[in-house]
Amino acid sequence: MKDKKNKSLFFIIGIIIILAAVLLVLFAILLFGGGKKKKGGSGNAGPFVVKESSEKEGSEAGCILEDEIEKDTGRTKGIVIVVNGYKMIIPSDLECKYVEGIGPVVYKDDIFQMKIMVKEGSYDETVRNPDNLTDKVIETGGKILQDVQETELDGKKFVYYKAELIGDKTFVIYTGDNDKHFGGQIVVESEILSDEDLIKIFAGIVFTAQKTDEPDSTFADILNQILLQDLGEEKTESNLSFEGETVNFKVPQGFYSQGYYDSSSYKAEMFWTTDLINVQCSLWSKNAECFYLGAEDYLKSTLDFEMENVKKDTKIETMQIEGNTCYYIDMHYKFHRSDFQKIYAACDYGKNGFFVVGAEAINVKKNISMEMLKEFFCFQKSSCN
Repeated sequence: MKDKKNKSLFFIIGIIIILAAVLLVLFAILLFGGGKKKKGGSGNAGPFVVKESSEKEGSEAGCILEDEIEKDTGRTKGIVIVVNGYKMIIPSDLECKYVEGIGPVVYKDDIFQMKIMVKEGSYDETVRNPDNLTDKVIETGGKILQDVQETELDGKKFVYYKAELIGDKTFVIYTGDNDKHFGGQIVVESEILSDEDLIKIFAGIVFTAQKTDEPDSTFADILNQILLQDLGEEKTESNLSFEGETVNFKVPQGFYSQGYYDSSSYKAEMFWTTDLINVQCSLWSKNAECFYLGAEDYLKSTLDFEMENVKKDTKIETMQIEGNTCYYIDMHYKFHRSDFQKIYAACDYGKNGFFVVGAEAINVKKNISMEMLKEFFCFQKSSCN
């Protein structure tokens, strides 16, 4: 990885598999209600420890559960997430990712990770018995590190406590109104943040909550927002060099470079559009650690890999571009409630190389086509017609 702009994209995709297993277990402990008798474990929630009210500096937040909020917390708007019928804004100074099986996770590298949930039942019902808030933690072998406490911020009550879950220090917090309550489960990775800091971070998000009919956020929703925040450098042409070969290619209008990626088998450059179409151009070498014999063989392997998703009559087609034979596959299918469009195209280049363009669009209304991509295969100074 050489370009800092591309770091976020590859980081998000790369860590999902690693984090999913740990976070899924951690956040599966819902911690909402439950009046079961304790079966053991250490720690006791005890009665509320009431702290003095504090005020959030510069806050202009309204009621958590109002249908419309006139103002947010005063900070720059960032990623928008939807959880169980409520839309919330993640401030731009925080990061957000989607973890399969968990949903949106708000985080700050090496400082904290937070899952926000919205549940039925009023705040008063939820916190009536402090023991109910901690029972499930103790039953699953967790340890209560701090008694349940209640505080107030901007006229809203919050109840919270600390626990140790699967070796992680976790801050659990609730707030709400008459019909719904919000819960936060924060894995604390640094001692930089105080309890008050964590409360303010949680409040800064739930104070922006608005009722909505929109479906819950997906991986594509969040990734698309991240990419739109920094589309990158708009180019008309670019080049890739790998294993002694260099390809100079045109870039169609409206494609923004997200940076480069190095592999032992190829060199790649990522592009995005304002329509949220993702394109990766890559130069491969048959002399490197490559499992493919060339462009057509690459496409055959790609089609075999996608065969379970695509229509049975999907096949490799060809197009002549500037005298070169370009092989391509055009795919469109549904997967995990998302609509996928994919085009993979490749042509042999130089003595031992081949050039690949892979395009993907998830839940995008605009149709992608080979006509849209063929300019990437213009290697000469003249234009493609």
